[in-house]
Amino acid sequence: MKITKIKWKDACGDDGWLSLDKVKEETLVEIETVGYLVKKTKEFVTLTMAIEDENAGAYMVIPKKMIVSREILEANVGML
Repeated sequence: MKITKIKWKDACGDDGWLSLDKVKEETLVEIETVGYLVKKTKEFVTLTMAIEDENAGAYMVIPKKMIVSREILEANVGML
């Protein structure tokens, strides 16, 4: 498996009260996620942050349309 860092754009919001001017200033947030590359398709990339035997914990499926950049940090990492 490859350890991969993905930068991606995510939605943001708040359930509190803000002035309309403040709301107009809001934008997408850029997130960095690092994990083991589990799956890659035309639509999405799946990372998991923890592996135990054949189990994955704390996984994330990120749509490719949201990805800004992707970097392989370490290739061919065996499971511990």
